[in-house]
Amino acid sequence: MAEKKHSVLTSASLIVMVMLASKLLGFVRQVVIAAAFGSGAETDLYFVSSDFMISLSGALLSALSTALVARYIEISVKDSRKAAGKVASQMLSLFLLIAAACIALTCLLAPQLARLLSPTVTGDNAARLVRYLRFFSITFVFTAFQSIYAAVLNANDRYVPGKLYGVVYNPIAIGCAVLLSGRFGIRVLLWAYLAGNLLQTLLLRQCSRRIFTFRPTLSLRNENVRYLVQLSIPLLLSNLFLQLNGVVDKALCSYLGAGFASNYQYAYTLEQFVTGTITATLSLILLSRYSTYVAEHDTERLTDEFHRSVSGLVLLLAPIALLACLFSADLVRIVYLRGEFDAAAAHYTAQALVGFAVGFPLVAIREMLIRLHFAYQNTKMPMLSNIASVVLNAALSILLARYIGILGIALATSLSQVVSFFLLLNGTRLGGNIRIHWRDYTPTLANFREILRGGVPSLARQSLNSLATVCLNLASGGYGDAAIAAMSIVTRVMMMTVSAIIGFGQGFQPICGFNYGAGLYERVRRAFWFCVRLCFCVLVLVSAAAIALAPQIISLFLAADPQVQEIGTLALRLQCALIPLFAFTCLSNMMLQTMGIAGRATVLAMARQGLFFIPAVWVLEHAFGLLGVQMAQPVADVLSFLLAIPLTLPVLRRLRESEAAKKVSKT
Repeated sequence: MAEKKHSVLTSASLIVMVMLASKLLGFVRQVVIAAAFGSGAETDLYFVSSDFMISLSGALLSALSTALVARYIEISVKDSRKAAGKVASQMLSLFLLIAAACIALTCLLAPQLARLLSPTVTGDNAARLVRYLRFFSITFVFTAFQSIYAAVLNANDRYVPGKLYGVVYNPIAIGCAVLLSGRFGIRVLLWAYLAGNLLQTLLLRQCSRRIFTFRPTLSLRNENVRYLVQLSIPLLLSNLFLQLNGVVDKALCSYLGAGFASNYQYAYTLEQFVTGTITATLSLILLSRYSTYVAEHDTERLTDEFHRSVSGLVLLLAPIALLACLFSADLVRIVYLRGEFDAAAAHYTAQALVGFAVGFPLVAIREMLIRLHFAYQNTKMPMLSNIASVVLNAALSILLARYIGILGIALATSLSQVVSFFLLLNGTRLGGNIRIHWRDYTPTLANFREILRGGVPSLARQSLNSLATVCLNLASGGYGDAAIAAMSIVTRVMMMTVSAIIGFGQGFQPICGFNYGAGLYERVRRAFWFCVRLCFCVLVLVSAAAIALAPQIISLFLAADPQVQEIGTLALRLQCALIPLFAFTCLSNMMLQTMGIAGRATVLAMARQGLFFIPAVWVLEHAFGLLGVQMAQPVADVLSFLLAIPLTLPVLRRLRESEAAKKVSKT
C-alpha cells in the first residue's frame, strides 16, 4: 500500500512539474500573442478557428481514447499486454479513418462552419476564417496518433510524455511570434502549431515503442473494438456537447464587438492556468487508479482515494477563487497589459475572469466525478450532465450577455457546469458506483489549525508580494514614468521565473510530506538536495540567457522608449545574476512548510519580498538613487539565502540523525 501511494505521489509530482512548465510557457505564449496582435478582429479569427478545431478533434477522439484506458487495463490484467496492444492498434486504425473523414467534411463545410462560429464576420475576414478552419483540420490526424499513444502510456503508469505538448509547442509559438510576427503576421502561429504537433507525435511514438507498436489493422467484428465503440458513443456525444459551450460563448462574443472573443480566450487561459494544472494532473492519474481499483473490486481504496482528492481540491481552490474575484483586474494588468493589448481589453478580460472564478472549486470536483463514472465504464451519466450543461449555458449566456456583457457569458459557463456537477453527484447514488458521504468532508477545528499552520507561509509570501510591488512603484516614481515602466517590466519577467521555481517546489512538497510522515528521513534529504541542484542549474541557464538577451526582452514589452530599455536592462541583469540563490531559499521554505515547522517557514516566506526587500528598496534608494532601486531585489535575494542557511541546515542535520538512530534501533 505504501509503495502504491509513493508511486501516485511521485507520478503526480512529475506531472505537476511538467504541467507547470507547460502552463507557464502557455502563459508566456498568450502574453506574447497579446502584445504582438492585441485584441482585435484578426486575433478573434485565429482563436475561434484554432480553439474550435482543436476542441472538436479532442472531443471526438479523446472519447475513444478515454474508454481505451480502462479497457486496456482490464485486458492487461485478465489476458496480457500484447492482447491489449492489438486492441490499441485497431483503435488507432479506426481513429485515422475518422480523422480522414473529418478533414474532408471540414474542408467541404468550412464556409458554413465559419458563419456558425462567427455570425457577424463578413468579407475578407470570413474568407480568412474559412482558410484557418481548413488549415486546423489537420488537427484530427495529430490527435489520432497522440491520443492513442498517450492512452497506452497512461495505462502503463507513464503519464509524463502525454503532457509534454505544451513544453514542445509553446517555445516554438513564442519564438515565431517574437521573431516573425512583424513580417508574416498571425500566420506564423499556424505554422508553429504544425511544427509543435509533429514533434509531439514523434516524441510519443518514441516513448511508447517498447510498450506498443502500431500495426494497421481494423475489424469491427472484434469484440473489444465493438465494445469500445459502443462505450464511447455516449462519451463522444458528451464531449461534443461540452465543446459546444465554447462555440456558443465565442459566437455570442462576436455580437459584443471585435476583440471580445479574444478577451474571452485570454481570461479562459488564466482560468486554465489556475485550475487546469491541478485538475488535469489529478484526473489523469486518478482515472488509471480508479480503473485499477474497480478491476480489483477494491471499493475501500477507491472511496478513500476519491474522498482525499476532493477534500484537497476544496481546500486549495476555494481561496484561489476568492482571490481571483477580488484581484482580477490587477492580475490581468500584470499578465497582459503591454504592446497592442490596451486598457479596454484588460477591463473586459478581467470581467470574464471573475465569471470563470466563481465556479473554480465545483468545476474542478466535477472532473473528479466524471473520472469516477468512467472508471465504472459508465459514460451515459457524463453525457447527460454535459447535455444539460450546454443547454443551460446557451440560455444563460443569451440572457446574461444582454445585461452584463462578457461577464455574463463567462458566468453562465460556470453556473452551467455547477449544475452539471450536481447531476453527476446524484448519478453516483443510482447504483454501479461508490457512495459519496458528506460526513467524510466534515470540517473540524483540528483540521483548520493544521491548514492554518501549513498555509500561513504561503499567505505571508503572497501578501507581501503585493506590498513589495507597491513599495517598488513608490520608490521608482521619483525617477519618472520610464523608471516605473522599466521596473514593472522586470518584475513581471522575474515573476514568471520565480513562479516556475515555486511550482517546482510545490511539486516537491507531496514527496516530502509522504516520506516525512512515513519516517523515511533520508529520502526527504535526498529529494531536497536533488530539487535544489536541479532548480539551481535551471536558473543558471535561464539567467545566462536573460542576461545576454536583456535588451531584447525589455523591448518586447515597450520597444519605443530607449530610457525604459536602459533602466530595465540593468535591473534585469542585476536580478538574474543572483536569482539562482532562490533555488535553495524556495525549496527550504517548501520543506519547512511541509514538515509543519511553521515558524521558520513563515519567516523564510516573508524574507525575500518583505523582511529584506521592502527595507532595502527604501534604504538603497536614499543611498544610491535609481541604482539603489535596481539593486534592491538582488540584495534581498542574497540576504534571504543567508537567512535560509541557519534555518534549514539544522533541520536537515536532525533528519540525518533521526535516520541514523532509526537504523541503529533496527540492528
